[in-house]
Amino acid sequence: MPPLEYFVVAESATVDQFTNRVSVFNVCDEIHASAFPIKIGRIVGICSWNAEEGDENKEFQIEVRVQLPEGKPRIFNANFTMPARRQRSFLTFEGIQVSRSGVVEFKVLLNGSHQATHTIFVYGPES
Repeated sequence: MPPLEYFVVAESATVDQFTNRVSVFNVCDEIHASAFPIKIGRIVGICSWNAEEGDENKEFQIEVRVQLPEGKPRIFNANFTMPARRQRSFLTFEGIQVSRSGVVEFKVLLNGSHQATHTIFVYGPES
């Protein structure tokens, strides 16, 4: 199973067509809300996986569990096949509503096994 090189949640990301380098813009680690509820606009989760011996051309399942402060998780799923030594996954999250201050956790699982967590701290007007 391919190990995770990195996972980050950001406002956006691009891949340079000439160099194949990933650029990540505005990493999301804090949100300051003036009132609740808030809706987190379109954000992207970026995963980079490195193939191990025998991973090439196998299919893998990604599950991202978005745990909200109010305890209502949202589940996002995606599949990928390892074409070579590295595979990048770009997962788009839209319309995540948060109704109070707290922590929003993005937990990445690969074939059911936890790989990483990205945390966003949400602060309200009282903070």
